[in-house]
Amino acid sequence: MTTNIKSIFGSLEKFSNNVALYDDEKNIYFYKDILEFEKKFKYLKKTKSLIIIICQNNFDTICAYVSFLRLNQAVFLLNDQLDELYILNIINKYKPKYLFFPKEFNNKKIKKNYEIEKKFKKSFFYKIKKKTNYQINKELALLLMTSGSTGSPQTVRLSNLNLISNTRSIADYFKIKKKDKTITTLPMSYTLGLSIINTHLIRGASITLTDFSIVQKQFWNLINDNKITTFTGVPFTFETLKKIISVKNHFSSLKYITQAGGKLSKDLVEYFFKFFKKKKIKFFVMYGQTEACARMSFLNYKKIRLNPESIGEVIPGGKFSIVDDKGLKINKVNVSGELVYTGDNVSLGYAAGYKDLIKKDENNKVLKTGDIAYRNKKNLFFITGRKKRIIKINGIRINLDSIENKFKKENLDCICTGKDDKLEIYCIKSKFSDRIFEKIISKLKIRQSNYKLSFINKIPRNQSGKIMYKNLTI
Repeated sequence: MTTNIKSIFGSLEKFSNNVALYDDEKNIYFYKDILEFEKKFKYLKKTKSLIIIICQNNFDTICAYVSFLRLNQAVFLLNDQLDELYILNIINKYKPKYLFFPKEFNNKKIKKNYEIEKKFKKSFFYKIKKKTNYQINKELALLLMTSGSTGSPQTVRLSNLNLISNTRSIADYFKIKKKDKTITTLPMSYTLGLSIINTHLIRGASITLTDFSIVQKQFWNLINDNKITTFTGVPFTFETLKKIISVKNHFSSLKYITQAGGKLSKDLVEYFFKFFKKKKIKFFVMYGQTEACARMSFLNYKKIRLNPESIGEVIPGGKFSIVDDKGLKINKVNVSGELVYTGDNVSLGYAAGYKDLIKKDENNKVLKTGDIAYRNKKNLFFITGRKKRIIKINGIRINLDSIENKFKKENLDCICTGKDDKLEIYCIKSKFSDRIFEKIISKLKIRQSNYKLSFINKIPRNQSGKIMYKNLTI
């Protein structure tokens, strides 16, 4: 791997007089304000240290993130909605030298081991009282947690090269310029939310920082008042948006909208493609994982009408291949196997604690995605399910995602989990749920002894809208 590669934000000086950030309080910040913030931490450049940031969509957090990366620190981003004990456990595992926390996070156990070094408008900067004694790989730039929807989240190690390659690839594809404006719809600790921030900052564009959701009037007011040109959502964003969207919504400034963070149903892809087309807004479907620094493919809006279920084609600089159970490449079209991605944006590997921060690249630019997919004659890729979301019933492979989609097409909210010979189905009760359920099960030819049906009041989701299968309760 290339050594001493420049920070992703190494060229912000040329945008000094551009507007970088707007916030909910109608404050306006320029790039020179971010650079001025960095000066308070110049002394950090002498030694590479781990810094944990509890993220909020505000000026302090963005400045801290950008400054620490520019100063060659290793940064670990955590969601401010995480349980306090969970955060303390991460601190114990990783033993960061510094913490950048919101003022409201006032924990006595933190103050026992850390002392306040700097105070800001909405945040504190802490330094550990005892000397840390571990090494950090000089290529390591960022630690991010996966969504952990089907199990415990993992911590991904990302390098400067990972960040730069993916960010430039996406910024180039969408031709992001200084005049472009985006708005936060996701936490910045979530890989997709962070990708939006990265791609706009490296081009001198502006970002409106907000915690308002798409169901709130204030969110749409910000889009209109700040003349937002683009925003991004996960599947749950668009599921919600369909319920509230109206032709009365003002979209005059929006140029394109992107979706990633999970597979959007065919019906919703088609719906939003048609809706946005009438508004002269381009709609792009994208696919990615934290392990690849956010995004790996895009489905161009011109190809959506004929291929609504596709994740599209690989991003510039990347490569997709399909492999069988033995790891051998499948060259035939329309034959399913595991989707494998190759590119400079593939992470260094995982970490479980401070001892792993010295580790080198364990992936060698190759990522086994764990997704089952195939490609068609036009070299577009289609995902049919997760490798770990497959069980066997009486020796026959059952794709849990495929079953969920069958229920979804019948407008029934059901999610599936289970193990071999036992399918577990969790369903939200509706007027016709029993009849629809029996219809689908009979088509699947699954015996009653091989499945269990439970009714639930709400489908558990994390902050990015992904289903939390491990949190299922009756």
